[in-house]
Amino acid sequence: MLLLVVPVAIGIKFYLDANSKPEGLTDLGFTRPHGWSYLTETQVRPDGDRIRYTASELEEAFSEARTTPLFALTRYAPPHAGFNPVIGVNLDYLGTDAEADNVAAVLSRRVEDLQEQADGAYLITEPVSTVILGGRTAARVELVAETTTPDAVREKLIVIALLNDQLGVLVAGSGATSGAERIDDVIRAFAASMTTGSE
Repeated sequence: MLLLVVPVAIGIKFYLDANSKPEGLTDLGFTRPHGWSYLTETQVRPDGDRIRYTASELEEAFSEARTTPLFALTRYAPPHAGFNPVIGVNLDYLGTDAEADNVAAVLSRRVEDLQEQADGAYLITEPVSTVILGGRTAARVELVAETTTPDAVREKLIVIALLNDQLGVLVAGSGATSGAERIDDVIRAFAASMTTGSE
């Protein structure tokens, strides 16, 4: 189901060295934008608009070597005729990565991967920069599709990276460049809602 609604650019796959196992993970939570649908291939379900994964649930997600996001949110419940904005949460296990504390470097590497996957279909319109979200240092980038969708929508990707100990948390959203389907404010608020541990 998830692969049917998540564009390639949102499905930044999990990154995990086959010889390493995530250790010392902490709980991870977000607040779902009101009215948005929640989709996942895990067993985790929201409590109202609160989405929370325990450390053991995150470890299980990594053990299954997913090639889809941890979860995705869509503005309209699928199936939906027409353009449907989507936000996906992806994880990147950093382990002993030398740049594990450099969120901009983590995001820059993943954007390179994304552009390779998408075969040049997106142009960077706002390069990677650091911002403060919810009291945390984050990095963000904006890309715009070279062509419009069949619904004549010019798609804009916003990717925000945050760090949680050994995890890079990549929040990737697909919305329109203008009009009612823009998600700029929604994805910013969603990323800022991230909580870890017992927060």
